[in-house]
Amino acid sequence: ITLFDYQRESVKRLLTSKRAGLILEMGLGKTLCAITAMHIIQTKVKQREISALVVCPSSLKKQWEREILRFTGSKSLVINTGKELEKWLKTRKSTGFTIVNYELVQRHVDKLKDLPSSDVLIYDEVQKIRNKDSKVAKAAKKIKSEYFFALSGTIVENSYDDFISIMEMINEAEVRPKWKFVSMYYEYDG
Repeated sequence: ITLFDYQRESVKRLLTSKRAGLILEMGLGKTLCAITAMHIIQTKVKQREISALVVCPSSLKKQWEREILRFTGSKSLVINTGKELEKWLKTRKSTGFTIVNYELVQRHVDKLKDLPSSDVLIYDEVQKIRNKDSKVAKAAKKIKSEYFFALSGTIVENSYDDFISIMEMINEAEVRPKWKFVSMYYEYDG
């Protein structure tokens, strides 16, 4: 596949930052950029198998599976139930892409947080965890990885606190202390 210039730049930023948010409008290739970045990581690290955990809304799991197959030729493991997740956690045979939804992460976070870190953790539609006090956001923050890609087309839905909450997941040092971030970037008007 041939990437557009902005997609190449996006992939480059994902790889060099290691922990990054990719905010593009719907249809501009967020999924493709994340898959490409993972594929590059896989080809560069040859001494061991690389794994990616994709966390997305349930409605997008099949789309991720199709896109991974389409762009890499590789099959991915889609986990739909708690029983499937527990089986995967016991065997952990899957390398490549494992796809799970936010609700399963929330219900099984105690088991997931104890995993050896995934190499790549991809949160698609990351605005789903914008409320840092929600159970799903608290669970999502407990999973560790070397690379973390937060994908969204609408990073701010209600207020800039949505953005700050997501940025805290990506790199807390960028937005802490909050008062300093607010004084530098917020602009109030009547």
